[in-house]
Amino acid sequence: MLTIQSFLTNGYIRLKFKNSKLIDKFKRKIKLKINTRLKKAKKKIVKLENFHKLNLNQSEKEFVFNSHYRSIKLDKSDIKQVLNNKYFQAIFEHYYGNKKPFVLYPSNKKYKKNLSGFRIVSPSDKSVTGIHSESSCGIHCMTVWIPLTGLTSKSTLKIFPKSHTYRLEDKDIIDHDNKLSKAKIIKKNFLKKFKSSKSLNFKKGEYIIFHPDLLHGNTNNKDVITRTSMEFRIFSERKKKTIHENRSINLNGY
Repeated sequence: MLTIQSFLTNGYIRLKFKNSKLIDKFKRKIKLKINTRLKKAKKKIVKLENFHKLNLNQSEKEFVFNSHYRSIKLDKSDIKQVLNNKYFQAIFEHYYGNKKPFVLYPSNKKYKKNLSGFRIVSPSDKSVTGIHSESSCGIHCMTVWIPLTGLTSKSTLKIFPKSHTYRLEDKDIIDHDNKLSKAKIIKKNFLKKFKSSKSLNFKKGEYIIFHPDLLHGNTNNKDVITRTSMEFRIFSERKKKTIHENRSINLNGY
């Protein structure tokens, strides 16, 4: 039985959109944005799962996946499907009381409303982010992670169940730089506390919501198709500062 207790215990919960056609809508938006970006290279994708077959060179990849460009605008109806879910509402209220949820995403050094980031990883691509948590980056929010292509455990997000119950210290983090947009990678010695990580199998329209302290990442794509995923970030307050000004890490969690 699905209960919010599973979220409190494991640090994540798996939910499903009422209408799985929403996934097709997200895929169309991402494909349009990428193809708009690819015009300069005179290339085009028809299916996101075949993106790796384009054989882009490094400069083309960097142009297409510039961090300031890798997001799509969400319709209010899309966001309602998440915010109006009774399990999400119970979880959000548990942590934040009666505060209003805001969907925000960093873009061009500022938090912007009703944006979702997206990520694309080709098979055997090694350029993936190491193990981290959102809170270790100074971001305190619930994350909605949605797989669009590559739904099997061969390529879906790697998570460490129950890792949200552990407290991080400075010595546990590899601090690469002072940019909030860069993940603060967790050292291997800290990861030894956990017996194993897991990657889930998903059906179309399924997604997970996870706690800001949940460790995740380092997800190599071992499938034969390109993995595409989205992530909303849901905050308990509207962020008015720029990303740089918001750079404050609270490693003690809540």
